[in-house]
Amino acid sequence: MLIQSGICFAAQAPYGTLQAGAGETLIQIPPEFFPAQGFDGIHDPLYVKTLLLDNGVNKTAVVSIDMTSLGNVNQLKSIIQKTAGIQPDNIFIYAAHNFSSPHVFPGMTENAAENKKTAMFASALAKAVEAATQKAVTGMQPASIGYGTGISNVNINRDELTAGGWWHGSNETGYSDKELSVMKIDSLSGKPLAIFMNYSVQSSIMDESVSNQGKKLISTDLAGAATKYVEDQYKEDGTVAFFGVGAAGDQAPIFMANRYMTDNKGVSIRTDIHDDGYILLGLIGERLGYDAIKVSRKIIDKQTSVDLSVIHDSVVCKSQKMPMSKTADMKPVKQYTYQIDGEVKVPIDIMKIGNIALVGIQPELASKIGADIKKGSPVKNTMVLTMVNGAAKYMADKDSYDKFTYEARNSKYAKGSAELVENKIISMLTQLNSRSKASE
Repeated sequence: MLIQSGICFAAQAPYGTLQAGAGETLIQIPPEFFPAQGFDGIHDPLYVKTLLLDNGVNKTAVVSIDMTSLGNVNQLKSIIQKTAGIQPDNIFIYAAHNFSSPHVFPGMTENAAENKKTAMFASALAKAVEAATQKAVTGMQPASIGYGTGISNVNINRDELTAGGWWHGSNETGYSDKELSVMKIDSLSGKPLAIFMNYSVQSSIMDESVSNQGKKLISTDLAGAATKYVEDQYKEDGTVAFFGVGAAGDQAPIFMANRYMTDNKGVSIRTDIHDDGYILLGLIGERLGYDAIKVSRKIIDKQTSVDLSVIHDSVVCKSQKMPMSKTADMKPVKQYTYQIDGEVKVPIDIMKIGNIALVGIQPELASKIGADIKKGSPVKNTMVLTMVNGAAKYMADKDSYDKFTYEARNSKYAKGSAELVENKIISMLTQLNSRSKASE
């Protein structure tokens, strides 16, 4: 075992034909769960999706869960380890970051009924993780993997200057990374087993929207609508589509049901179109899914024998105190004092699949930081995934702190943290790439 700068490199051995399997399972939320956490029912169901990879030397898993965020993932990793025989360090488990979904709150509260419902949802989630992983195990077969990129115009910078300061909105002049990355896994006969898309947008079209009857419903939102469109196009093949949220801390869907806008005096107001929002959801999801299929159809450079490895490291950043007010009570401001509050360690995980690198990080990065990581990466094809192996709120770029944006204030990371993380990730990718070349 070679250790460099906190990175553990396993000794390389010849690897065989790539084996891959993909499975998905519905999270069976029982009717007695409702009402809970503000939700009154389900508009469209939540899923767990598992992608397993094996090159004869190493095994890895990438698991997508239709939730806003994930806290402690150790229990879920243990389920995957038991079911698929994959070591926890080789598992990327992430939230698709659809806002209209329940949380699994850590610990117990004084509300017994609330605790019971949290346990109910956690149990349903655990069963779905096991079932999806078992399906992926059962479907393991020789496979090829390819990568491609394209453009999708369904995101927009959400930081807009209002009369009260920078706030949520639609800023067409603000930075947005429009690149849509797609990883496609095929059987050796050409059947698409899995299509994995990576894009910088929050799945928040229906965030805080209520129905015409005033009900708040669970939804997979944009991530679910896009992947469903892809799966519907490949229904005969049983393809499993994945959405991995990119650096989307400051990126919203181009249209939202319950949206912020400014009036003629520059004052921010919020308006909800209720059930009509699902029309937006369908159309924007179709567009993102359609764009992903266009990219996947152009992928011709495929590998059947790949290096498969995962490396881990971390960087220590300055931390700041979180705002005292609840997130829902935050408002735009023209002045704000950030209070430094010690240091915080930021874990970084990178999975290499041949000429593809999946960068995994817990906090939500700004779109520009994600784009800069991809530009600076020496690995030919690099995806940046956030909400991986846990969630840790926002990590904004330097300019956002000067503007007092929502992401900069609602963060435990001090100004400059994102740039430190960016540099560390590129350093890790450089070492990983050098090691791969040396072993060729």
